[in-house]
Amino acid sequence: MTHPTPDHSAGRFVLPDGPRTAARYDFLLGGKDHLHSDRASGEALAAAFPDIGTAVQELRRFMHRAVRYLVAEADVRQLVDVGVGIPKPPNVHDIAHQHAPDTRIVYLDHDPIVMAHARALLTPSAGCAPIDYLQADLRNPHSILTSPAIRSLDHNQPAGLLILAVLHFIPDDQHPADLVRALLDGLPPGSYVAISHTTFDPLPAELRAKLEALPPNQHGTFHARTSDEVGAIVDGLDLVPPGLVPISHWRPDLNTDGNNLAEPAKAAGYAVIARTPSATRHPTRSGGNTGPAQHSVQPLSIPQPQEVRLVGEMRTESRAGSVGVCQTPMVIEVDAIAVVRRHVDAFNARDLDALMAGFTEDALWITGTSIARGRGELAELFAGAMTGLLPTLVVQDLIADGDRAACQMTETLTVAGEERIFFIAGFYQLRDGHIASAKIYREGSAEVS
Repeated sequence: MTHPTPDHSAGRFVLPDGPRTAARYDFLLGGKDHLHSDRASGEALAAAFPDIGTAVQELRRFMHRAVRYLVAEADVRQLVDVGVGIPKPPNVHDIAHQHAPDTRIVYLDHDPIVMAHARALLTPSAGCAPIDYLQADLRNPHSILTSPAIRSLDHNQPAGLLILAVLHFIPDDQHPADLVRALLDGLPPGSYVAISHTTFDPLPAELRAKLEALPPNQHGTFHARTSDEVGAIVDGLDLVPPGLVPISHWRPDLNTDGNNLAEPAKAAGYAVIARTPSATRHPTRSGGNTGPAQHSVQPLSIPQPQEVRLVGEMRTESRAGSVGVCQTPMVIEVDAIAVVRRHVDAFNARDLDALMAGFTEDALWITGTSIARGRGELAELFAGAMTGLLPTLVVQDLIADGDRAACQMTETLTVAGEERIFFIAGFYQLRDGHIASAKIYREGSAEVS
């Protein structure tokens, strides 16, 4: 699994090597935001279970149906998506805002790279409710419930908790049912939880044995569960019809993509939506968004955007150049941060020679539909970008893991005295202290009309 591994002796967390759950899921969905280790793991899983592509598609399609039910039928107007993963339209907010533009969304994931994607790409359309982003771990419900994003929900109205394709990465000794119940206990009365979970129940015994024999050190911890085991997670809650069923059997009438849903042996999953019984809930409180009634905590301060911050115990660099320590589950190489910062500084200084010196000879740069290969094409690309629109980049968040780095920035473009600001997310792969490849996501268009 991709959760950071606790290192209690050091008092910190270490991000492990190997495949990351969200990136492997992206590969299996046909995406492009993954590395070789993610792809290799996905290919090995597909060799063991040829229908895995269908299975992950059915997990995704259940998310679409669950959001439609919660917003369009249950009239829920605030959703918390735990384990958002790599964005792939339509996302939770796309579906929710199609039915009710006033629906608030909180996107949550423990993976800082995933959250950089989310902040850059999962943004609301004009006239829709705002979206909040929270880097946190399902295994620490208290940190989720006491976050500003959750405490700012309307605690007089029910919420929808989405825990989709996540719990099969939580082993029994970490008590997934208790984690789910802890989150529900911190949400308003009458809140819902939607759960999808992989199972081996409909698979032939030979295939099941083959999957169970896959080495966890290569693919991460994984726990397929039986119908009874998934049912225990929602025990005591009010199940929404049709209850706990094979994933493709949950409200197929809400499917809108025009394709038939897969048979259970290919989907290999269960789905359920349940609601907390109002009679056993804590009473609602007057006075607006006061947060969960059983938590008496002081409002949390929100980090200021002018600081390059890393959420976890890792080294950070501020604009003034000072180095500090935050509380986050990761250990990083500071060199990667320095390389990306030099790249940004050279761009802002319009120093093309210094900018090109930061790339490998065969560097690959992908932004939107444009691809540049090698320093020659890169020089042409950046020379054009540095003139005319007069762009200036400001780093907001910068994180790194070994030879990989992710950076969230704003870009200010000035044309004929008119300024426009866009959000950018950049993902960098380094080699020998130079940028070997980069993929850049921008909000909106660089054209100023």
